[in-house]
Amino acid sequence: MTIKDNKGAGARKQKKSIKPTAAEFEKLGKNPSPQAVMKLFSRSYRILNDVELQNADYPPMLFAQFDDGAATPDELPGAAGEFGRCADNPIPVNGPTGQVTYLSRLLTDDTGSRMAFHRLGSTSSSVLDAMVDIFELVSVDGTRYDRLYLDMYHLGQSQKAPQGYHLMDQLNGITGTSIGLSRDFPLHIEQDAFEYGCSVFGAPVVSAVLKDMDFVAARKLVEAQQKR
Repeated sequence: MTIKDNKGAGARKQKKSIKPTAAEFEKLGKNPSPQAVMKLFSRSYRILNDVELQNADYPPMLFAQFDDGAATPDELPGAAGEFGRCADNPIPVNGPTGQVTYLSRLLTDDTGSRMAFHRLGSTSSSVLDAMVDIFELVSVDGTRYDRLYLDMYHLGQSQKAPQGYHLMDQLNGITGTSIGLSRDFPLHIEQDAFEYGCSVFGAPVVSAVLKDMDFVAARKLVEAQQKR
């Protein structure tokens, strides 16, 4: 496993944020060198694969709420139902950023396709005293549709994948957002992920696979599922 998961953080001191700021990019001037730009971008890519750096950008009070000293389980104790596909067995992750990095790591078992996604809303769960978030997903190759439930109240991130998927080791870019609905999903997901990346990671760390997405097939699949 390449991603640093922070599964047993305990009372470990919170890392300092390394997210590039708009001011840092502005200081590069109108014609910055590629090396200077990549130096800033590299910090954003480091955040993609390190949950402690992801947690560093949470407000201290929110971080304190997460830090209960317990290791993050791959599956919640007392969970019921299929992992990831019901509110009573949500996927444990580290906050909204963890939702995005976890879902961006999913690969379908049959075709190896990445999944584009956006957040539909939230619902209650019988296994925790908090709401769980619901995400709508469609594969980049336009062949698979899914809905997954995530529990974001953890310092670490589950290393278990729902049935039909496996997790890529090294994340090279995000494929969705956790902010909210993407209009006519997935037709605008590349732009929405671009904006999310700039806001959360300090740079547009969007996976290039979204440029080659079969948007026609994916949109038809989403529309068909939404009519059920």
